[in-house]
Amino acid sequence: MQILFSLRNAFRTSRIALCSLIYFPIYFTFGGIISTFVLPYYTNPSLGLNLTIPSFETMIPLEFLRGFLYVVALLPIMATLKLPKRTLFLSVVALLYVAGAFVPFLTDSTFPVFLRVVHGLEILADCFVFGGVIVYTLKRI
Repeated sequence: MQILFSLRNAFRTSRIALCSLIYFPIYFTFGGIISTFVLPYYTNPSLGLNLTIPSFETMIPLEFLRGFLYVVALLPIMATLKLPKRTLFLSVVALLYVAGAFVPFLTDSTFPVFLRVVHGLEILADCFVFGGVIVYTLKRI
């Protein structure tokens, strides 16, 4: 009996780790899609925005940590809300998007409107894909 309990916990842990790791490729893919539109803002110092693109040595662990924090923060919500999968998916997407993009972009008036819109759409797409991964992978935990 205890072996089954240990296997079940290992399976749960591996799904949490998988979701955390999947965040980076999703983030990187959508970032790559919009890079042609936003790179001029990051590489032109005459705009005075002081934006920088972090190195991969900084970005990779940071985004893996972010994915893990998102998953850990959403687990109690997913466990307590007894919603149909579609409603749970939309709730997870809304939570990810509001915390990850909407409020920060709404409150930061120094960020150009074009970047807010493009990054806002990018992060919305991130949230839809990552929210789907989270709900699909972790709904049974």
